Amino acid sequence: MHHPNLITAIINILCRPIETERNKKVRLKMKIILFIYKTHLRLRDCTTAL
Repeated sequence: MHHPNLITAIINILCRPIETERNKKVRLKMKIILFIYKTHLRLRDCTTAL
């Protein structure tokens, strides 16, 4: 695992029940961050493969 704290934070947010609009926004932000993070890892893998 690259960032155990980040992954733990994401799991905690995703496992929490959505109660407010603010929580929905936070969850959406985490999804976006996770997507960017995964894309970044893929791009890094592509550059090291070249």
